[in-house]
Amino acid sequence: MIKIIFRVENSHSIPLETCIALFLNAYDQMPAYPFHHFSAFRADELAAYITDNHHRYTRQSAEVIHERLLQLMSREDHARDEYRHLWNLFDLLFHEIDNHMRKEETILFPFVRKMVQVLLGTFPHDFPEATMIKKPIELLLKEHRRISLLLQEIRLATNYYKPADDASDNYRFCLAEMFDLDQDIQKHFYLEETVLYPKLLSLEESIALSGPGAGTTSAS
Repeated sequence: MIKIIFRVENSHSIPLETCIALFLNAYDQMPAYPFHHFSAFRADELAAYITDNHHRYTRQSAEVIHERLLQLMSREDHARDEYRHLWNLFDLLFHEIDNHMRKEETILFPFVRKMVQVLLGTFPHDFPEATMIKKPIELLLKEHRRISLLLQEIRLATNYYKPADDASDNYRFCLAEMFDLDQDIQKHFYLEETVLYPKLLSLEESIALSGPGAGTTSAS
């Protein structure tokens, strides 16, 4: 975890103390999630779970939040600038995470399925990229950090999703939806960083050690 903090500091020119504070705050807010359950999943099964659950929820939720923020800007003139700033932050967040999810769906996860097939003996062992998973994971981790920093900006802009006493019901609903999405993104990233990515690195090592023709090594 400390290595991750240093990477954030170096790539964004953020003081180390700020990085540590952001990390500890995010850790404190980490929602409960039965991650041990997913350790029994095969890598391709876990990738499918992430796509069917976290990716789908993120896109559906973002569409609802976008629409609600547009309604707020059009109906509540007294806070239009505040809502516009929040809309801009959220729009940037969504474009970052949507781009991230598309990379997973079109590049990483199909690659994972082929890696599993190699070990199951249903795909040629001379699959040329079978031991090149580390670099994509490093790039995706950097994107996790960028998205996490954007989430922190949104938390600060919304007082950690706490509405003012005189806030409208529409704004309260919007903050509740943004909080739920924040929680889901944390689960999504934590699942990838603590279960999926280590599993992929182990899978890559198994392929490298098995050699051509092994075929029956566990693909878990």
